[in-house]
Amino acid sequence: MRCPKCKSYNHDKANYCVKCGSSLNIEQKENRKKNYVYFSILLILCVSIFLGFFFFIKKTNPIQGPINTVEFKSDPKNHKIKPSKKINFLSDSSQENVHKKQLKGTSKIKLSAREKLFIQAIKLKDADPLKSLVLFVEGYNLNSVLEEDAPTKLRNHDIEENICEIISRLHKMGEDNEVIIILTPEILNKMESINIFKDVLLLITKEIGYGRAIQFAEAVKNQPFFTAPQRQKSINDTILSLYCSWLLQQLNSNNIEDAESIYEFAGDEFPGNAEIELFGVEIALIQGDWEKAELLLERIDIPEALLSRASILKNGISELKGSEGKTIIRFKPGTKHIPLKAELDGKLEQKFLLDTGASFVTVPSSAIKTLKLRIDSSLPTRNVATAGGVKKAQEIVLDSIKLGNCIVHNIKVLILDIPGQPDLGLLGLNFLHLFHVEMDSEKGILTLKPK
Repeated sequence: MRCPKCKSYNHDKANYCVKCGSSLNIEQKENRKKNYVYFSILLILCVSIFLGFFFFIKKTNPIQGPINTVEFKSDPKNHKIKPSKKINFLSDSSQENVHKKQLKGTSKIKLSAREKLFIQAIKLKDADPLKSLVLFVEGYNLNSVLEEDAPTKLRNHDIEENICEIISRLHKMGEDNEVIIILTPEILNKMESINIFKDVLLLITKEIGYGRAIQFAEAVKNQPFFTAPQRQKSINDTILSLYCSWLLQQLNSNNIEDAESIYEFAGDEFPGNAEIELFGVEIALIQGDWEKAELLLERIDIPEALLSRASILKNGISELKGSEGKTIIRFKPGTKHIPLKAELDGKLEQKFLLDTGASFVTVPSSAIKTLKLRIDSSLPTRNVATAGGVKKAQEIVLDSIKLGNCIVHNIKVLILDIPGQPDLGLLGLNFLHLFHVEMDSEKGILTLKPK
């Protein structure tokens, strides 16, 4: 302790200065009192400033920061959803302060937390439709009941219109996958809207395909809201339409095996349905089995709306009946390249294109390897004109090539890999000249009959 009079230092517990004898306690106590007063004033000022700033921030920012963040990202190649966009969710305490200005003048209306989220979602639908959709979903997840005297813009019909509009905007923005993962069958059950379900189903069909769309519709059909008879009928009609569109797509693409598999699934789900069964008749005709096609057609109870289609198929059966011994191949009308499948050496099914400009049949090297045929430098070669220029191709003799009912034995073929289509062969004139070939491009029918 320092003496205030002579400035000499003393022990902290000393009462008098050892040098001058002056009293130390009185003045020290006075200094301590002054320090306590100064410190108290400073503390009060700091607390006042902090509280004033806190209440100012709370007043100007009634909505607190995010308490949870979800991210969405789509991978169009694999049709999977991955995290990408950040979307903030409001805390329960924040929801109580949402849009107080909008509610000013309607203080008698009591809104639940769900309806407050709906107001926020409507406000954001133009600026940030994805976040707006998430807020609607969060609102539906609260499972609260809408008050009878709530504003009309929060009625179910109006909310449905807003969500459909948001889905349309997100589709235009290329955000289909985000919509698909947000609007699950469980959420659609809470939204209680057939229209929203159909909008989402359309996105799934375009983005992923008919198969996934049918699975989604089946999942929605099992949700409680959609089990009502009228809604069940609406969803079943939608699923039937998806199957028919899917079958038509496969037939137009000449994917007969896939079409047959889809037909079997559809037949199990809609047994005896005339529209589905007519696809079975058409598939049998394309496969050249007129007996199966005739049997299927006879057992169908055909409604008036499908009589015209059934008549066309019946004529096709009659034509196929009269072409016994012939090979009839159907293709997409108007196409320039007719795809075929022929059997090599009774072992391998090979894809071909009909090529009346090719002198010889060509097969890819991969087919020769599969057949385990020996290739060496002793094989004769021929010059072949291709899109990439003239190439040398080795010549080999196959035991047989069979196309439908038409078969040729000991036939020369050239080993050639077509640029860009290395697994494809060409069915040339040394096979075709052995048959009468008739082609109807308008109907999409190729007929081969032995000479």
